[in-house]
Amino acid sequence: WNFGIQEENHFTDGELAVFPGHAVTERGYMYGNEAPGLGVDIDETAAANLFDATRAAQPRFMAEDRRADGSLVRP
Repeated sequence: WNFGIQEENHFTDGELAVFPGHAVTERGYMYGNEAPGLGVDIDETAAANLFDATRAAQPRFMAEDRRADGSLVRP
């Protein structure tokens, strides 16, 4: 079973440029690359250009249990 398809996200071109070597989905299958290990690298310049501090401060996928500086939010 190729369960990776269930976990695959759809990223923008800018996000994909940050991680050269990411898996590619074709005809229902997910393919890695030929590089050693996971084969995924990071382009730090592209990542810095993509970063948006306002958007990053919005807790879209997590409970609001931490502040932007990492400190805990007390109930």
